[in-house]
Amino acid sequence: MATLCSSFPCHSSFSVSLPFTPEAYWALSAMRGADYSPYVALAAQIAGWEAPLPEYRFHPHRRWRVDFAWPSERVALEIEGGAWVYGRHNRPSGYLNDLEKYNALAVFGWRLLRLTPQQVMDVQPLIDLLRAMREEKR
Repeated sequence: MATLCSSFPCHSSFSVSLPFTPEAYWALSAMRGADYSPYVALAAQIAGWEAPLPEYRFHPHRRWRVDFAWPSERVALEIEGGAWVYGRHNRPSGYLNDLEKYNALAVFGWRLLRLTPQQVMDVQPLIDLLRAMREEKR
């Protein structure tokens, strides 16, 4: 059984034995960039959650999507990129549009997690949040 951090780039204090092969970790680490699906799926699996749905449309009339969603739990994940480069989420129109979407999520009873790409690729922050949400629900 491989240790997560021996083959997968993540937080140095995070170490857990998982039934994944080193080849699987290598494949995941090679996918760094715009596709965060492997990181989110790995965090969900470690935290004991089902796999999330990517690009999930939560609103019945608007075309809004969240990056990842667990509809049965009514939990959404948004990955907030561009924090250091004045990205779309930081520009006035993007920021205001995000506020409207996030408020709609709240109105529809969703809980929203917002993480940076670095936090998602670290895996541990998302694992901690998902575990805390599961514990809070009990």
